[in-house]
Amino acid sequence: MKTLTLTSPLTTGPNAERVQRRLKHNWTKVDYLQGPIDRAFGPQTARACIRAKYWLGYPDNRQDPWAGDELLDNLTKKANLPPAYATRREARLKHATEIRPLRVKALDRAGRDLGMKEKPANSNVCPI
Repeated sequence: MKTLTLTSPLTTGPNAERVQRRLKHNWTKVDYLQGPIDRAFGPQTARACIRAKYWLGYPDNRQDPWAGDELLDNLTKKANLPPAYATRREARLKHATEIRPLRVKALDRAGRDLGMKEKPANSNVCPI
């Protein structure tokens, strides 16, 4: 398959659909595409390629917005990930489980302020 990249007008057809299907349904069970399969290699598909490459363990300088045989082979497990990629993938997955998203941190912080009142009443004097 020829390499697909973001162009104007968008590249459309069976190759774009094939890439989108692999980004949606792959051995990692992660939907990298986060949108419909529309047979057009557009901005969403380009972002999905970057996202997939990150989670497959590609080095930072190889996380590009295009798709070719290497990405498809890695998504279908036709070719095993190189050992460095597999190690990087495991480290990224581990790190993702260890961090707490900002929304969770904000909710925890807001919970500490429940029940806080103005002192004196109706004075508009409150720590938050």
